[in-house]
Amino acid sequence: MLEFEEDLILIRGMVDSLSILSTSEEVNGTAFGSALFGIAETIDYHLKKLENSLRVEC
Repeated sequence: MLEFEEDLILIRGMVDSLSILSTSEEVNGTAFGSALFGIAETIDYHLKKLENSLRVEC
């Protein structure tokens, strides 16, 4: 289970990086920036659902 939790932490860091990139000056307000933000939000939502379901099972 520890390895899985470490993977979640790594994925969470990637999602945070996507969120930061989506609001950077270069892409903020562009379709690309909006797409990055949408991707980050979608992944974040599903990660939270996964983490909640893991807590319930454990």
